[in-house]
Amino acid sequence: MLDTIHGAQDDRPPQSGLCVFTLGEIDMKHAIKIVLAASLAASASAVAAQPAAPDPAPLMAPVAQFIAATNRMDEQATAKAFTAAPMILDDVAPHRFSGTGAVHDWFASLKRTFARDGLTDGKMEIGAPGDVAMEPNAAYLSVPATFSFKMHGKPMHAGGRFSFTFAKVGAAWKISGMAWAGENPQ
Repeated sequence: MLDTIHGAQDDRPPQSGLCVFTLGEIDMKHAIKIVLAASLAASASAVAAQPAAPDPAPLMAPVAQFIAATNRMDEQATAKAFTAAPMILDDVAPHRFSGTGAVHDWFASLKRTFARDGLTDGKMEIGAPGDVAMEPNAAYLSVPATFSFKMHGKPMHAGGRFSFTFAKVGAAWKISGMAWAGENPQ
């Protein structure tokens, strides 16, 4: 076993698994190389140990389904994006919808609110995902959104943010919770 970086081996017995150096055996140039190599190795292992950011694509599939179906006001297709008993929080009364009838109750409230306030031509558009957290069977995702519509014929829009929670149902992700936090329409 090598006991020094360069120079002849001395009379010391080999150290098990260790390289032993004395100040006379290595010069400063080699010492710097050793320290830099050790630092790079430590940095590389620290970077490699950091988990990769979660891929939001599997979560965006039910979100896209929800947005497209809701824009068409298709209750059955919207319900397919959700688990059997989701929680929905929205700015339409009574604001909290939960359980097996949540999507139906939420749609009924949307229709009443739209009719009462003269809202037509509603269209929700979402932006790129923000926060994403994923576990094997649960996940969270938030996205910015803009709701464009006409109110008594006048074009309006309201910005805001959706927050979604997800549950794995079989091999597919389904929305288990949805919350809308929006600005006042302009």
